[in-house]
Amino acid sequence: MTKMETKCLYILLSSLRGGGSEKVCVTIANKLQKKGYIIRILTLNLYNAVYQAFLDPSIELINLNKKHARQALFPLGKMIKKLKIKKLLVFNYQLAVLVYIIKKIFLLDVTIISRNIIALSEARNYRKRIYDGIISFLVKKIYRHVDCIIALCQAMKDDLVKEFNIAPEKIAVINNPLHDKFIPPDTDTSFQWIDQIQRKKQLLFIGRLGQTKGIQYLLSIYKKLGSIKPGYSLKIVGKGRLKKEIEDWISENNYNNVIEMIDFTLDIDRIYKESDITLLTSLYEGFPNVLIESISTGTPVVSFDCPTGPSEIIVNGQNGYIARYLDEEDFVEKVVMLIDHPLDRRKVAMTARKYYPDMIIPEYEKVIFPGK
Repeated sequence: MTKMETKCLYILLSSLRGGGSEKVCVTIANKLQKKGYIIRILTLNLYNAVYQAFLDPSIELINLNKKHARQALFPLGKMIKKLKIKKLLVFNYQLAVLVYIIKKIFLLDVTIISRNIIALSEARNYRKRIYDGIISFLVKKIYRHVDCIIALCQAMKDDLVKEFNIAPEKIAVINNPLHDKFIPPDTDTSFQWIDQIQRKKQLLFIGRLGQTKGIQYLLSIYKKLGSIKPGYSLKIVGKGRLKKEIEDWISENNYNNVIEMIDFTLDIDRIYKESDITLLTSLYEGFPNVLIESISTGTPVVSFDCPTGPSEIIVNGQNGYIARYLDEEDFVEKVVMLIDHPLDRRKVAMTARKYYPDMIIPEYEKVIFPGK
């Protein structure tokens, strides 16, 4: 392998649309490119590619122009062969399985490093379509054969070992890095900027508006909280198939003046900063960026103790509180605690230091470029 090949990394992901995984991909790619590595990105498509604008312009972007992974089997195989790709970081477990199948069909010499983004056993329990069943079967049989898996937290690694029979030594635990917009200036080591933020008596939810995000719990919790601590608004940032159902609920309960819904926005750091508390009501997660982004701005969080991630991010009484899983009363109690006894927002922000890119990127280097 030539010197150039040892410093070259291809990254594969579905798209560069406005999701957490796409944001992390851009952060990792930009930081590695800046450190002198040769980074190239393969994407299935560029539909609504809002994060393309944040990508280092020196990073080559290759678009396969395929809507779904199942359409990309042969185009992706031909591209890997044509480009003589030796090392591939895959930002999706389904794509990692696809690449392994391609590797066997095309007899390719490519190292597959999969970044696992969710608790797979939980995702399997909530997906009921025939296609999902086929994917689950393939993951169970094939996923353990990829060369390396990056789990975003320890609980995710434990899940992969227990439920999918993956050798522990194949799995590296690396948390998500924060995007640069959540990193304070080097000159502000005491987080003085926190004191300049004006809060709005606003609660915040950010996420896809789907069943697994526990939207029904969010709305119920807000309604219960209103009878105890009136005067707090709720901002919901996201889109998804439950949007109309949520809008109907808001109208039926006369909350139009206190609950605001907006779609994806690139100005998300400002919204965190103007909020008092960020709420996470998910049924399961991977390693929720929402939590680390929120605490990085000094905004504390309350989350159900769902698998996986929140219990490894939240330190009770320091940057927020963990509520018992799906226990609405306990969740409300934790929010009231934060309202009645606000945390030191500088100290909240300091707990996010471990997620700064200069702490996380070296861990990726150890896995992707061992011996460097």
